[in-house]
Amino acid sequence: PKAIAQAIADDLGKIGIKVSLKTKPWKDYLKDRQKSPGFQGFILGWTGEYGDPDNFYYSHFGPNATADLGRWKNNQILRLLETGRKTQGKDARARIYRQVDQILFEQAVRIPIVHSQPLLGKRANIQGWKPSPLGSESFETVDKT
Repeated sequence: PKAIAQAIADDLGKIGIKVSLKTKPWKDYLKDRQKSPGFQGFILGWTGEYGDPDNFYYSHFGPNATADLGRWKNNQILRLLETGRKTQGKDARARIYRQVDQILFEQAVRIPIVHSQPLLGKRANIQGWKPSPLGSESFETVDKT
């Protein structure tokens, strides 16, 4: 993350935006995010625990968002997120979350930079392991031979 942060700071400097980079231990980062006025910018990783847009969007932009480090609020987003939670049917929910996507895109609330591929490996004597595309591994079917 430091190299990415420095590259972003360098690019912003080229257009006259001064950036002061600070790294913090995770516990301090979590504590400081609650202080006013929040962070002007930050780098944070995310892995969805399950394949539903509510998992990401509600954590970042819901009414008590745990990952809202910039303290951004938008009443239209809040209404759409609540509607998305109550709506049944894949197509109907997709339409709602496309609206959320459009608002977030237009307001440039988050700028995704990279999506990492998790590094996974196993020993030859491990059988029955099924990697999860969501990063939450289950070991119920694992045997050691």
